[in-house]
Amino acid sequence: MFYSNTKTLYAVYDLAVSPITFDVLNFTTMAEIFRSALKLDYVHFVYLLGPNRSFRNQTPKDKNLSDEQKHWRLRQILVPQSWLLSSCNGCSVFLDREEGARFLAQIPPVNIFPGNYHVSRPTWSFMISAINEVARRNEVDALRFQATPTALQYVDEWCVRNGVGGPLVTFTVRVSDIEAHRNSNLSAWTRLAKEIKAEGYCPVFLTDTDVALRANRADFASELLVNWVGPVNLEIRTALYQRSYISMSQSGGPAFINFFMKDSIYAGFQPVNAIPEVFSKETGTGEGLAGMERVFGIKAGDLFAFSNPGQKLVWEPDSYNNIRKVFNELVEHRAVSPLPSGIPQ
Repeated sequence: MFYSNTKTLYAVYDLAVSPITFDVLNFTTMAEIFRSALKLDYVHFVYLLGPNRSFRNQTPKDKNLSDEQKHWRLRQILVPQSWLLSSCNGCSVFLDREEGARFLAQIPPVNIFPGNYHVSRPTWSFMISAINEVARRNEVDALRFQATPTALQYVDEWCVRNGVGGPLVTFTVRVSDIEAHRNSNLSAWTRLAKEIKAEGYCPVFLTDTDVALRANRADFASELLVNWVGPVNLEIRTALYQRSYISMSQSGGPAFINFFMKDSIYAGFQPVNAIPEVFSKETGTGEGLAGMERVFGIKAGDLFAFSNPGQKLVWEPDSYNNIRKVFNELVEHRAVSPLPSGIPQ
């Protein structure tokens, strides 16, 4: 293989130092901003395992997932999310680090992201705080993700077959075996879903990728719609978000796709009453809420500099009163915000 395309940025997601999680969305967005600044036409994603086909082993998530589960996530989350960018012209996955090093050695350093990356000195760029800082200092368009036409077609067909006639509202809830104390308040979300269904909306639940094939409708409510395909197919998930009148989530990494979509009206509740273990005193940095603020690059209550006016980061527990209040606020915003094509009136 020989390097020849000087119009392509090669974005290296090094799994020796980067997580096998939806934080990759931040990396992809940052790579797209970098590509645009360099006035290159395309971005090619390179996923590279650590020495001896290893993965990072740092956080509770890292330690709870087996290597086979991490390989599954590489195939089902990391690679598919690359194609949410229209500028993506390919992906390369190197299980063998030495083979990846030979591939990257053929590429001029100026065409590699992150800047100053080298296999022997791996760097990373998966923090949303970096995107926020770039957006704060410069006028950059971070809202680049979009669903593919085929995924939109499938979602439209699903909506017709399931009687979605009113405004589609997606609720992305956390139902995970890992750090279960951070899971969503399902009773509050199902209560709100039943109420807004009676008001003419069509709520649809999406759950975690890890448990989508083990959960069942009874976990929510028999009369509520649950889309089981979205959690295991990123293009379908993105198409559901793109077709949504309103999207809401609690502690949901994949739902952050909404923050990088131009027309999305979205609220993401953060687990302020159930701090992630990586920030806890017992198993993490001991920073607590301050650690979450550091990772996001904003203070509690603030919004990202790159967000559109209808996108909220909510620093409150997902109690019924809180999610009802935020839903009402988003409805008010949507009333004066133009609807993107495909969303039911």
